[in-house]
Amino acid sequence: MYHKEIVMAMKRLREKRYSPGKKKLKVMLDKFCEREDIPKVSISTIGRILKKKKYFYNQCCQARHSYHTATGKWARKRQWREKRKRRRYHPQPKSFGDIESFNRSLRKECLGWRKYKQSEITSLNQELQDYSIWYHNKRPHMSLNMQTPNKFIQSLPDF
Repeated sequence: MYHKEIVMAMKRLREKRYSPGKKKLKVMLDKFCEREDIPKVSISTIGRILKKKKYFYNQCCQARHSYHTATGKWARKRQWREKRKRRRYHPQPKSFGDIESFNRSLRKECLGWRKYKQSEITSLNQELQDYSIWYHNKRPHMSLNMQTPNKFIQSLPDF
C-alpha cells in the first residue's frame, strides 16, 4: 500500500506543469519522499496509481481539422493544400532535433497549443521565465540520466 501524501503529490505534479511520465515522476517523487520521510515507491507502483486514480491531464486535445458533414474530407484536403502553398521553408525533423525537442517540451509543458492574445503577453512572459528556471533547475531530463541540466554541468570534471 502507498501513502496518501504520495498520491496527492502525484496529483499536484501532474496538474501543475504537465503530465510527466512514470520515470520523470519517480525522480520528483523520490525527492518528495526524502523530504517527508516517506518510503519511496517503484515505477510500476506509480503506473498503477496513475491508472487507478485516472490522473491524465492532456493539453493537446485541440482538434487539428474541423470536420463539416457537408464538405468533410475534401474541405480538409483543400485547407491542407492552401496551407502548404503558403509555406516557404520546409524543415525536416532531423535538421534541428534539439530545437524541435525543446519547442515540443515548451508547448507541451508550459504554453499549451492555443494562440495567445496581445493582452496576455505580460503574463505569458512571466510564465516563460518561470518555466525556464524550472526547466534548468528542477526538471529531470532523460538524456542526462534523469538529472537536471544544472546538476549535470556541476558533475562534469573541470578541465
